[in-house]
Amino acid sequence: MVKFFEVCISKLFKYNVVGLCCVKKNLFSLFYIYFVKIIKTQYKNGLLDEETWLAYRHVILINHSTELGRKWWDKIGRGIVAPDFAKLVDELLVDAKPDDTYQRMATWAES
Repeated sequence: MVKFFEVCISKLFKYNVVGLCCVKKNLFSLFYIYFVKIIKTQYKNGLLDEETWLAYRHVILINHSTELGRKWWDKIGRGIVAPDFAKLVDELLVDAKPDDTYQRMATWAES
């Protein structure tokens, strides 16, 4: 199952994520939230090591610590996942500074 989602995400990243239209960004966020939820379940069941879990969990911060990501989480994301998973994401975002990974991905070659 993890391999399937890794392949899907790799296919999504062949596009410029920063330049996607709003609908595609929402779909990407939705897809990733459910992907991480599955990863968390696999970690809790002993199928993934902690390092792998933490790496996937970190992408929540990349996606949802930005201003747009927080808006999506507040208006859509939190309401479509289980309360325990929403609590996990909320706890991660409490003191998180906005991540600039997508901006750097979009402009790295300009320097």
